[in-house]
Amino acid sequence: MKRITSILLLLTTILSSILFTACGHECTLAEGWRNNTTSHWHACTDPDCTKQTDLANHTWDVGVITKRATQEAPGVKTFVCTECMYQKTQNVAFQGLTEEEWNTALSSDLFINFTCSERTVLKKSGMEIVSIMTYEFEQGKGKITETIAGETASTLLPLENLSGYRQAIWMYLRMMTDYQDYYYEARSKSYKLKGVFTVPTYEVPVDTASVKFKNGRLSEISYTCKVTVEGTIYYLTSTINVTNYDTTKIS
Repeated sequence: MKRITSILLLLTTILSSILFTACGHECTLAEGWRNNTTSHWHACTDPDCTKQTDLANHTWDVGVITKRATQEAPGVKTFVCTECMYQKTQNVAFQGLTEEEWNTALSSDLFINFTCSERTVLKKSGMEIVSIMTYEFEQGKGKITETIAGETASTLLPLENLSGYRQAIWMYLRMMTDYQDYYYEARSKSYKLKGVFTVPTYEVPVDTASVKFKNGRLSEISYTCKVTVEGTIYYLTSTINVTNYDTTKIS
C-alpha cells in the first residue's frame, strides 16, 4: 500500500512540474483579438506562450450588400463578427433589375447615339419572308437601312426630322418594355412576358416576348405573334437588337 501511495505522489509531482513548465505564469494578453475563419481569442504576448484566452466562435451580424449583383456577375454580401470585427463574404445571385434600374436602362437620355435593328420573319405554309430594318443615330446624323428578300436600300434621315425619328424609335421600344409585364428568368438571363401588350406595328397582341439587358442597357427585345392578312394567318417572329450605344458612326 505504501508503495502504491509513493508511486501516486511521484506521478502527481511530475504532472505538476509539466503544467508549471508549460505555462507557469500570469499571461500578458494582447489588446486586440486574434482570429481565424471560425473563431477569435486573446493571445498571450509572452515568449513561447501559446495560451488562448476567451476563445469563442464568431458571432455574425445580419450582413450588408457591399457589391450589387448584376446580370454579368454575382454580388457580394459582407458579414462582420460583432466581437472581433472579422469579416466574411458570400456571393449573392442576381435576382433581376429593380423597377428603378429597369427604367434607368430605358431612359430616353441613353437613346441619342445608338443603333436599333429589327429582324422580322413572316411565315405561312410554304412561304417565308425575312426583312431587316436598321436605324442608326449619331449626333446630328441618322440613317435607315432596309433589307427585304436580299435587296438593301439606305436613306439618310433629314436633319430637321432627326429628333422625331429618334423619339419614335425610343417610344416604340418603350411600349414593349413595361416593367410590370415581365419576370426575370435566371436560366436564360432574360425577362419573360407575364402580362400582355400589343405590337405597335401590327396592332395585335403578342403570343410570347422576352427582353434582355447588357451592362445596364437594353440589348434585345424578341416577340412572336400572329398576323392576319386578307384572311390568311401569318406567324411572325421579330428580334430587335439595340447596340453601339455612344459609338455608332454613320458613313
